[in-house]
Amino acid sequence: MMDTFNVRVKVPRYSMQLHVPISEVDTVGVLKERIRANILGNLEQRPSEWPNVILGSLAVRFGYAEMEDQWTVKDYGLCDASEVEVAIRDEAGEASSSSMLKVVALVPVVKVERVGVEVRRDKMVCTLREQLQRLEREKVIRLPQNFIFLRKHDRKILREDFTFQEYELVDDEQIELFLVN
Repeated sequence: MMDTFNVRVKVPRYSMQLHVPISEVDTVGVLKERIRANILGNLEQRPSEWPNVILGSLAVRFGYAEMEDQWTVKDYGLCDASEVEVAIRDEAGEASSSSMLKVVALVPVVKVERVGVEVRRDKMVCTLREQLQRLEREKVIRLPQNFIFLRKHDRKILREDFTFQEYELVDDEQIELFLVN
């Protein structure tokens, strides 16, 4: 039996607070659907609001990064009493500030010195981790144990099995390290 825990979700737009059960092996897509179902269940008496929730897509952010549907809750380090932000986007992809859902948790962004590293466009993102680990062995920097890469300007997670070219990185692009548990 998988251990489940609750993510507390605040929905300011509808003045409600939800508790969504989730397991660490569930994907972000599963989390989104459970949040959507809970919102609809709480809007039973307000059917005029249903289209916003049903037709809009949910954007879930943990820290500063938007969570991707195919990753598991464990990949992001979510645990009991974790905090995520959820926005309901309309069909055009716009998220209104009134549709923000607040969820409860903590994950610090690691502050690391700026280090210039050269990478080839056709190389995988995992080569950046290797170069940073080499710099750590040479005592140039100190890395946290578990981290993921975030593209600074759009806060997207860089998956290590993709190339830099696939992310269309440009010269002097800043990539941040984000601590995960």
